[in-house]
Amino acid sequence: MAFCDVIELPEALRNDAEDQNATKADVARRLVAKPSSHWEPLLEAANCCCTIIKTPLEASKDAHFAARGVFDWKISVAGQQVTALPMPIAPEFRAPPADPVAAPDLGEQNATFRIGETT
Repeated sequence: MAFCDVIELPEALRNDAEDQNATKADVARRLVAKPSSHWEPLLEAANCCCTIIKTPLEASKDAHFAARGVFDWKISVAGQQVTALPMPIAPEFRAPPADPVAAPDLGEQNATFRIGETT
């Protein structure tokens, strides 16, 4: 609802189950009518689940990324230092490897039956 309020989507289009294509088209029309610099502070203030997709250069200037050193890693390409993003996920965010579990010996977890016995 907050997103719809920010972009001033008409009430008739807020239930996209009625006409999904019309809702999509109007949302797109409204968003492209103004630059992302217009929408970003409004969406942040509305605290809605929406964000502006940034170019890598714009993202590299973001305080959250800078504080975490996301763009600090550099590699050399053709003699130039180039930012290398930690992909797919930085090691510090990965779960530690699980300890390997030894497989049981053959038959160790199976019940032992003799021919002719019943359970």
